[in-house]
Amino acid sequence: MAAQGDASKSSLQRLLSLDKSFDSFEQRVQEAARILDISLDPQSEPQSPASSSVSHTARLDFVLRWLLDKLSAHPETCQCLQSWILLRRILERMPSAALAKSLSVANPLNTCSNALAQIFPSTSPAPATADEAKHSTKKRKRQSAANDTTSDHHALIFGQVMASIRLLITRSTQSPSATDAASENRVHALLRLDHADLIRFVKHTLHALMYLQTSHNIPTSLIASSLSLIQDLAILQPNASVDPLDISFCIECLWPAALLLQSLHSTSNSDGASQEHTQHAVRSLDRLLATHLFVPARVAFYSSKAVIQKKRQQIEVPGLVQRLDPLRSHITALLDENTLSLIKKDQLSSAYGSVPLLLDLAVRCAPIASPKQRIIEAPWIHLVFKFLSDIITFSSKTSDFMVVNQKLNEMLDVLLEKHLVLDADVLSEILDQRCSLSTSQPDFPLVAKILNMNSSIFTDISAPPAKALFEALTNNGQAEASTTSTSVSNDDWTNPRSICYKIVVPLIHAYARTRNLPAFLDQWSSCLSTQISSKATSDWLLWTDLSLEEALRAVLETSLTSVQIAELLESRQNALSQSASSSSVASSQIFANIVLLNAIIGAVKTDATIETLMPYLESLLFAVENTLSQTADISGALSAHLIGLCSRIYQLWYPIWSTSNSSEEVQTRNVAILDGPITKFALERIHNGSKSKAEAAAGTVSEVDSAFAFVASICDMQRQLTGHESDYAHLFCRAALPSTDGSRSSSYALQRPAAFLTVLTGYPKLLTCIPATERIRLFKTLFGSFISNSSQSSSVLLEFLDAVFATSDLSTKDDLFTTVCETMEDSDAPGSWLDILLQWPLKAFSRPQREKILDVTVSSATKEAFSGQAKQQALDLIAVLLELPNATAKISTAPAVLWDLAGVPLNSTELIAFQNICQRLLGHIIDTKEQDRSKSYLEQLSVLIMGFVSKQKDLGLPSTPGRILLASALLEASEARFTQEELATLPHRSSSAIDSLVKRLWETLSNSTDGKLNGDNLDTARIAVQVYTGIPESILSSGGSSTEKYAKRFAKKLRSLIEDSDDVPVPILVQCFQQLSSAASKADPIDICTTAEHLLTQETDAGQYYAITDSVIKAIQAISEDEKLSLIERILPASVQQCTAERVMLVRCIVSAMHGSRKHGTAASEAGSVSVLVRLLELLIACSEYKVHQQLVVCVTAVLREQSNLVTQYSAEMTIATVTTLASPSSPIKSVKQASLMFEGLCTITQSLLQFHRSSLGGRFHLLVPLMQRLLACLFLPSSRDAGTINRFKHPAWLDPAAAPLAVKHAQKFSRLLENLCNPPQLNVAGSRGKAAELVDETRKARMHVAQHAPHILHYYCTLILNGKLGEGMRDALTPGMWAIIDVAEIGADDSRGVKALSSSMGNADRAVLRGIWEDWRRFGGAWKG
Repeated sequence: MAAQGDASKSSLQRLLSLDKSFDSFEQRVQEAARILDISLDPQSEPQSPASSSVSHTARLDFVLRWLLDKLSAHPETCQCLQSWILLRRILERMPSAALAKSLSVANPLNTCSNALAQIFPSTSPAPATADEAKHSTKKRKRQSAANDTTSDHHALIFGQVMASIRLLITRSTQSPSATDAASENRVHALLRLDHADLIRFVKHTLHALMYLQTSHNIPTSLIASSLSLIQDLAILQPNASVDPLDISFCIECLWPAALLLQSLHSTSNSDGASQEHTQHAVRSLDRLLATHLFVPARVAFYSSKAVIQKKRQQIEVPGLVQRLDPLRSHITALLDENTLSLIKKDQLSSAYGSVPLLLDLAVRCAPIASPKQRIIEAPWIHLVFKFLSDIITFSSKTSDFMVVNQKLNEMLDVLLEKHLVLDADVLSEILDQRCSLSTSQPDFPLVAKILNMNSSIFTDISAPPAKALFEALTNNGQAEASTTSTSVSNDDWTNPRSICYKIVVPLIHAYARTRNLPAFLDQWSSCLSTQISSKATSDWLLWTDLSLEEALRAVLETSLTSVQIAELLESRQNALSQSASSSSVASSQIFANIVLLNAIIGAVKTDATIETLMPYLESLLFAVENTLSQTADISGALSAHLIGLCSRIYQLWYPIWSTSNSSEEVQTRNVAILDGPITKFALERIHNGSKSKAEAAAGTVSEVDSAFAFVASICDMQRQLTGHESDYAHLFCRAALPSTDGSRSSSYALQRPAAFLTVLTGYPKLLTCIPATERIRLFKTLFGSFISNSSQSSSVLLEFLDAVFATSDLSTKDDLFTTVCETMEDSDAPGSWLDILLQWPLKAFSRPQREKILDVTVSSATKEAFSGQAKQQALDLIAVLLELPNATAKISTAPAVLWDLAGVPLNSTELIAFQNICQRLLGHIIDTKEQDRSKSYLEQLSVLIMGFVSKQKDLGLPSTPGRILLASALLEASEARFTQEELATLPHRSSSAIDSLVKRLWETLSNSTDGKLNGDNLDTARIAVQVYTGIPESILSSGGSSTEKYAKRFAKKLRSLIEDSDDVPVPILVQCFQQLSSAASKADPIDICTTAEHLLTQETDAGQYYAITDSVIKAIQAISEDEKLSLIERILPASVQQCTAERVMLVRCIVSAMHGSRKHGTAASEAGSVSVLVRLLELLIACSEYKVHQQLVVCVTAVLREQSNLVTQYSAEMTIATVTTLASPSSPIKSVKQASLMFEGLCTITQSLLQFHRSSLGGRFHLLVPLMQRLLACLFLPSSRDAGTINRFKHPAWLDPAAAPLAVKHAQKFSRLLENLCNPPQLNVAGSRGKAAELVDETRKARMHVAQHAPHILHYYCTLILNGKLGEGMRDALTPGMWAIIDVAEIGADDSRGVKALSSSMGNADRAVLRGIWEDWRRFGGAWKG
């Protein structure tokens, strides 16, 4: 039984009897913590080492030695979380000298390493489930019941271990005082390990991270800090360089590192701070693997390739094979087991997943920026890929086949992203062994990657890879229409058309590049014939997809000459004729030849090629006609391509043929076309195919669409010819319109409106040839079918409407517009046509057309059944139409129409659209107020409003707020643009009407705010406040005594709403404040500021925030300058604890309201002139809250830029000192949301000081040097050796370069700061304003003064370049600023004496950097010295 601690004993006696007094190690630790007065709560704040008594330090030393001894000698003690907490607390408290002496007895790193080995043994995998975790804990019999070993407990112990080591690193690298430096060096010495011990520690740390990451109970921040700690420990070792002969890291640590890398990448999709920590952890792990694996392996690879002629034998350096062999061994061991547990299956999957990541890392370790470098590095990349692919393709299990192929796919993606290419032998081997082209399920994604990397494998038709690929495409190139889609994404292979875009189309381009396109076309024909011969019944065939025609259109004329195209066309024509005439030849060959001819003819674009093909096109047309007559059974797909081929031949051949032959021959040919077999066949297909609404599969064309396109094309060619124009118009109507027998089932326009519009959009002028009766009939049929079918896409209709209105004649446009309006009036689905009209360019209509649409829309919107989205669209359409005047529209001539529209129930979003309608309509009417029609309109509307206000007690609120808002709009518009005489004629402007309006508004507001402000009451109050606050002050002053009485009540009510704003929405509060602030001359300004401060604490958007601050500025402008300064004194708090962002914003508003001239500034008291900026700076330097700090920065900038009378020499010097402190480690701001904004704010303050107050600095430019150096250091990142250890650049605490480094724009801002310092604008130079020209250039004098101090900034820049690094593009951004410093340094000096004087104080390395900058300046930026 454990003995209880005796409180009568001394603390030393109690410590000496720990082992005897308590049986449990956990109780001993708790007793030791009580004696030392240390909290064992993991969440308690850390304590810095402080001076303490000798006795207390001795007790800390005793417990530390005792604790390290227990943790080293007894493995079960490592499971005690409280022991690690106590260890960390002691390390925090002990002085450095005593700490170094105590730790010299037992190496703390070895103790931690042994503990990690006990807690996370490398031989036992992490538990996959909570049940397994509980089962594993039962084996630890000697552990106390309170000290469980679940993964949460393990994570806490691991965190304490890492925190202890991090604490030691911090104590050894950052000395708080110079007197303690020797002790810190002794602590540093304790962190030095043998290489074997360091590798052992890294191994156990990685295994622990892998264990905890698998159990999902470790934060990513702990993983990132732990990996960073490993790197820091390696840096602290006496010889941090990697021995190329040592592969102990690969043997011990490669397996857990690879698994951890894959696990981190799999969780990299998290959001926020977790993602940043994950990225940081990945970077640290990448650096670790690159340092110990790929960099030495690459060096060894190229060293073995070099020819070194030496007498003695060279030591063989372990290469990539030896270093990656542990990974192969672990995977092989897992594969050799017959049955794998769930844990080992996860490990095998993670190992497979790590291989592409390792390849990516190996590629990034090689310099491959230029094409030449990629050629040089190709052998190394080839070796890495080959070995890593061999590792994962070793498995012969069928279950792993798809997983391995997926990882190979990812590996090829890595190489493709870096524009790297593998040898054809390697890719051919992958194709043969992994792609399964001969099976029913080939791996087409992997084939696409191989084709994208090296297409030359498949360009030899006779080679096995090409044969296998074409055979696989043919056997797997069939699908149903439901599975195809027009949209093809990169990673979606469920759509069969992906094979076309990602394999077949690249194949076409590959054959075109190798000038072997005819061979591909032959293979295309053969594969298609094979598909047809197999009696495929699928709706979609790969070799008939339209994407192949599009691809051929892009490459045919660029890869073949016109003669070659003619020969190709002739050979295909002969094959077609032979197939059609021979009964032994199957129809599959006819189909294949038709498809190829269609694709070839469609790919011809240039006039030169068409002219060469003219003799062949006419003969081909006859061959197609013969084929049509000789082929008995023509399928739908064959007829679609056959008719499409005829259409394309006519489009190419007929225009040229008709101009080169006589008119008699042309007329004869026209008659033949009109009654020819192809035309009859097309009409037959249209009438038969229009009976079904079945759409063709994506990527194919239906026979009915192809037939109508043929009819439309030949009709469009003939529309300008005399003699047969009416015949072809009749032909077009027969194809598009219903038959004369009244049957609507055969109407192409009715059954397939979208396809009809798509075809007709290409021939909009064809409609001009159709008689008006048939044209109107066609439009009605078309729009009636299209609008009634909600599934149709409106984009097709819009394209057609745009095409017709852009190219057709006036009668066609009128017929189309009339049909559209009639369809709108008769439609039961208003949403369809409203959506179309909102997307239509309505400004292109004539005024009568706009007014017609406006009348129909207004009439529809006033119907009771018109609601929901349709009403919103109607109001939006009316508002758009009213952007232009519509003088004769009903809503513009009859006030009753507008009044009826205002009486429609409206919600909040509809109300916004209605307000736009009122403003635009009243604006157009008032523009013509001299006209009798406008006067009558306004008088009638005024009478309606007056009667409404006097009779409607509730003003229609909240259901129909339109009428009261219309009254408000008329009041505002008439008050701004009418004279007093004109206003006197309007009834609603009389004093009695104003009294009634204000009374009704007050009663409405009072009734709605008596109870709880929600629902209808809230809507009513919001509109009442909106209307009242929108009434101009002049109208309220013109009212009677009743108006004045209710105005006072309104002011009191509005103020009470602001003060008791718990359930009042912010928009209402803002409107109330705007009304109150407009009467600020009648109130105390401090009351306005107090109210504004209360409002600014609410959750407001940007517009509301601006409205509040703008109202404050307008209210403050009326008071005197002395009162403004006094107001600032009252608002600014005495201490930083009372300072809020809202108060600082009010000060900013007062500063903006002040006059900036010195005339007004002299009237202010001297105390006030100095204290404003000084007090702001005092608050800025003491403030630690980021939001308040940013507001103070903005306020200080405003004073510097706008109020020069408030800036004295003392305040200017204080500004420099403040910014310097904020940019240094002593900054009170410790963490910010956006460090970039913080940096930009400091630069802006400095820029304002230099730009507006340069004269106040006088001879104190030496104060700017430390400031510029601090800002410059913020732009630099620590080098890889210094990362995470020493703050060499003395960054402020709010700037974390590793997490959120500054970017190019910040370097540009600092560079402009240097340019302003070294090249001051003339107006900023003292003595340059208002004086006559002098012999001495004041600007030159100012620059010479700067030349005494600016070179120190350049010297510091050279030092930073040597010890740190800049982000991409930042060095170029800083170049103009550095050149500006060299410019001023060279003023008054011959040659380069100024720079030479600077270089004399530098070391060799700094001087080399300076020489490069100076050479660039002399070559590009320096002045010409002819």
